[in-house]
Amino acid sequence: MNINVQLLLILACALVPFSGCTERREALGGGAESKTQVTVLRVDGGGSEADGGGDTGAAKITTFGTFKGRVVVTGTAPKLGLIYAKGDASVQDAVCRASDIPNESVVVSDDGGLANVFIFLRRAPKNVDIPEPPAEAVVLDQLGCKFIPHAAVVRVGQPLLLKNSDGTTHNVKGNGLAFTINETLGPSTTKDSGATRGESKPAEIVCNFHNWMRGWVLPLDHPWGVVTAADGSFEIQGVPSGEMEFTFYHEGKQVTGNLKVNIPADGEAEQVIEIDASKLVP
Repeated sequence: MNINVQLLLILACALVPFSGCTERREALGGGAESKTQVTVLRVDGGGSEADGGGDTGAAKITTFGTFKGRVVVTGTAPKLGLIYAKGDASVQDAVCRASDIPNESVVVSDDGGLANVFIFLRRAPKNVDIPEPPAEAVVLDQLGCKFIPHAAVVRVGQPLLLKNSDGTTHNVKGNGLAFTINETLGPSTTKDSGATRGESKPAEIVCNFHNWMRGWVLPLDHPWGVVTAADGSFEIQGVPSGEMEFTFYHEGKQVTGNLKVNIPADGEAEQVIEIDASKLVP
């Protein structure tokens, strides 16, 4: 084939790309043909709902362990007095004057353990089965004109029972990003509530009738979160094995950077988390 005919054939294939033309490449043995192949690579870092958000290929996590330890304060922790003392005449409701009302924004044990710290998995892995939320309700009570408990974790889909055990009217107002409630409860009444979406940080709870009353609720879409006890101790069971990232919040403020923890299969990872006293704002 002379060169002019070859040029005409090449031009025809370029003008009519779907005519079935192939580019003839002369190999050592002659007669070899190949078609151009284009591969498109996604670079947006995301995945469709069908592919699990990009986790296809990651082995499913079927083993679990425990993350436990203690949160302690380094430095001199704030010493907080009472908000109101028992019998204070400036408090309008008799039920609120019946006992001391402590400031619970910083609660530190004698040996430095920090209470009411939220510790939770920053993001649940997509290659693990998430357990169903508990059917048992989390109870948020108002007793002695304070919230009990001061800090609580609730699962999305888990019942949240708002309770008023006092002989005066209270209000429960939740100021979260997705978790927002505003319920008035008469004396000795209850109301059902709950969370429809998880939060990335705790939501503040207040009573509009008694401005000193405040607490914190963290709605999670997974079960791997707790609040530290009075001595600063914590334990999260059934955590997916592997490297997991935990977040720490106290009174609505992140008090330390995210912590990556290697959770051993059928074992325990234990750590002492130190929080500088300067980060505790009463």
